[in-house]
Amino acid sequence: MDPIFKEISNEGRTDQKVILIHGGAASHLDMRPIARQLAPHYQVINIDLPGTGQSQWDEKIQTIHELADYILPALPENAIYIGWSFGGLVAQSIAARHPHRVKHLIGIATTPKFIATQDWPGVPPPGFESMIHSILQMGKTIPEFLTLFYQHEFSSLDPKPALYREAEEICTRPASIQKEVLLKRLALCDATDLRTLFSRITCPIDFILGENDEAVPQAAFEKIQALNPRAQLHMIKGAQHIPFWTHAEIFNALLSQILK
Repeated sequence: MDPIFKEISNEGRTDQKVILIHGGAASHLDMRPIARQLAPHYQVINIDLPGTGQSQWDEKIQTIHELADYILPALPENAIYIGWSFGGLVAQSIAARHPHRVKHLIGIATTPKFIATQDWPGVPPPGFESMIHSILQMGKTIPEFLTLFYQHEFSSLDPKPALYREAEEICTRPASIQKEVLLKRLALCDATDLRTLFSRITCPIDFILGENDEAVPQAAFEKIQALNPRAQLHMIKGAQHIPFWTHAEIFNALLSQILK
């Protein structure tokens, strides 16, 4: 049995393949708006990371590179990688260490390093694991946390866009990840610093970032760009951490332009 769950669209299209990698607390369901957008023109492989849904967690995974190498045998030899948030770290790890596997790296609301240090803007330490652990300790379930997250992302939009109902429906489903695995994954995110490796990536790089994303603040944009001159950064005005949900029309047009 394949240890990694894959939802494949347009399976007959073998010349152009796109791999979608979701965020830390999410699943392949959260990436479906992008999959629908790309499916007419690409074979889209939308995966669940280890520990999510039907994808098995391996206790040997201790670093982002070990997680990336765990999923790599299940993925095509050469493809476009689109990673959102934590998934962007996974995609960067693969692009830097296995350059022959990645034709184009596209990051959404991601960065080579999420946690702030004196010389790097980001999420205040100690980071995501501590923050989410505190929320869950207060009695919130993972679906309840995701509901709060999506509500915050859509809060400035009135009326709500068409995808809001679909986002609500995802949040009402049973949790696709166990609490212990989620916290381990978030600890990986907190510990990861890919700045040196990011500077060595040789394929085309495009990052789609939200103007108001607290996880990837604007102060980091110039620093990301400076690490690798191949990186093209695109900011969506008014967006936060899920621009492909909240600003779908603008996001889809931008993604189409990037992929031309």
